[in-house]
Amino acid sequence: PGQEPWGFWKDTQNPSFEGWPQIDGIIFLNASRHDLAKKICTEIRDCKWAHALAYALSDSDNYALQFPRFEIALEIAENYLLNPDKTLDASGTMEALNYGRVCQYFQLRPNTPSFFSGLGLLNNFLNPSNLFVDLCCGIGHFSSILEEMGIQGICVDFVFSKLWISRRARLVQSFLMIAADLESGEMFPFSTSCGSASFFCHDAFYFFKNKQKIIDRISSNFCRGSQILIGHAHLSDQEHGIVSGYPLTREEYQSLFSDDTHLQIGPDLELANDFLDSIDSSLQYLSTDEAIYIVQSSTKNLPNVPSLGLLKKAFFVASPFAAENTAHELSMEWPDDLFRKEFELATKRTTIDSPKLPSDGPMFLSESIDLRIMQPSFFSTVANLPIKWGVVGMGWVAKDFMIPSFQYSPHSSLRAIVDSEPQAFAEFTSDFREKIECRCSLEDLENPSGLDAIYISTPNDQHLRIIEQASSLGINILCEKPICTNLKDLHKAVSLCKEAGVRLKSAYNQRYHPAHQLIKTLLAKGELGQVTQIRIHYACWLSEDWS
Repeated sequence: PGQEPWGFWKDTQNPSFEGWPQIDGIIFLNASRHDLAKKICTEIRDCKWAHALAYALSDSDNYALQFPRFEIALEIAENYLLNPDKTLDASGTMEALNYGRVCQYFQLRPNTPSFFSGLGLLNNFLNPSNLFVDLCCGIGHFSSILEEMGIQGICVDFVFSKLWISRRARLVQSFLMIAADLESGEMFPFSTSCGSASFFCHDAFYFFKNKQKIIDRISSNFCRGSQILIGHAHLSDQEHGIVSGYPLTREEYQSLFSDDTHLQIGPDLELANDFLDSIDSSLQYLSTDEAIYIVQSSTKNLPNVPSLGLLKKAFFVASPFAAENTAHELSMEWPDDLFRKEFELATKRTTIDSPKLPSDGPMFLSESIDLRIMQPSFFSTVANLPIKWGVVGMGWVAKDFMIPSFQYSPHSSLRAIVDSEPQAFAEFTSDFREKIECRCSLEDLENPSGLDAIYISTPNDQHLRIIEQASSLGINILCEKPICTNLKDLHKAVSLCKEAGVRLKSAYNQRYHPAHQLIKTLLAKGELGQVTQIRIHYACWLSEDWS
């Protein structure tokens, strides 16, 4: 079914074994799962494609708290085979297969301290002409970057479903994929001895119990120009949060390698900070020496490896309203305390003055900076970049609701208040006025274009004039309702904002009330039956003099 091959691979080192299955293009060479492999082979011979795929998807590694349920895996397989060209929902599939926190980790991995060191390791040492072998690749965060750069490679992981999700979600599309247990069996599960290869194992090597066997097996595949690149190997004398594996001392790691090969060992934080230095020399990221990197080459002298320029393949987290040479505050929002304990051990904050970043990609400039890199599509970010707001007009909604909200919301940062009546600022303390710029017009602000957005709370007949001013300055607009007092002015406001390339939104907040959202959902599902009439009572106290 589909475009990928299904079939069998013969194990030349183990003639008694019938063969290893290839399921939807992924070769299953897991020597610790003989019985499962035989079961999958039987299903393939009987052309029961969905069952063969489901058995492979229902496997997990030995650290899993709960294996996937076969009936769920079968449902995923059957739905996929009905439309094999459809891009898979990676997050939803991982949740269905009981990935638990691993699902969150894969989404957040590009935001973790070790991701920078992985990019630094590849940037500094990888020979791009080698075959890239990504061991313990997960869903292919690093392979997806290198694939886009035209590098040839192989993805290897213990868990079949990680590889399959990566392929079907189009994260890694061209690399050969092999599900294998690198510690089991009589030998390394495949050979690369016909050419130079770079074996890359990042933030995973410390999980192996028999590390010497892994190094020996990789070394048996060496030829001139081959490399071993191990990143973020935990040290046994350091704290590693909730995930530590089986760490060694620096000396014990070094003893795994033969003396007559070139070996380089250094602190992991160097690679992360070197990578950030390529962006701006004032950036620092890791603050603790909790892990090391290891580079071994088959030659005495490492070749001069050209920089891969991985920065061009990564995207900076940016506010949708961020503009060049503006300062933004960045705060961190980990999904739970376990993530915070694990990853904040190696994180520190640093304050800098508006660093310049490459002009050929999304911009990110920060005042209080915890730099985070993310990748497109599936990957998400834990960084929260507040929007810098200005308030125009000191109406009662602005005073009683919006200004306090902008001050205390982690997603907003109040920077300026504008009102034509200077006495409107009298109620603010001197301390408040030192932090928030208070002026009588937008043009009077020191740097009005430095705002991301303004909230307009003036009398309705003044809205259009302020929209004209803000759009000409490139400022996005949230305007109280109604936006304008007549249709002609509204069309003009929309046209001005389109020409200026800014966003214009109206503050119809009731659209986002949880009760109204629920009603909309129930109507869309048809759960209320045929609706012929809706009556809504808006319960809101108003004073006698309100008009």
